[in-house]
Amino acid sequence: MKNLKEIRKQKGLTQTEVAQKLNISQQTYSDYENKKTEPDIDKLIELSKLFNISLDKLLKENKDEINNNQHPRYSDNLIEKIKQLNEYNLMKVEGYVENMLEEQNKKGSQ
Repeated sequence: MKNLKEIRKQKGLTQTEVAQKLNISQQTYSDYENKKTEPDIDKLIELSKLFNISLDKLLKENKDEINNNQHPRYSDNLIEKIKQLNEYNLMKVEGYVENMLEEQNKKGSQ
């Protein structure tokens, strides 16, 4: 993910202010900036709106960090499609992705 700290500072916001706007704790937002955790799709959308930056640009830095198992060629197209979803379908996609990741993590730990 593009440097959240850099973007936040360019917008003249503190971590606390961003966290309040996202309805999360300051610690959670700090974890995003320090790459300890990743925001879910809803928070990514909120961040892109708050910072007035496209999801593509917000996520761009990660493209260089994606390993071969994560199919980087699909990421731009997928992001564009996700941006077109209504709130209901966005929630369905998020749930589906979370279930897939849980299954993947279970298989990986066996």
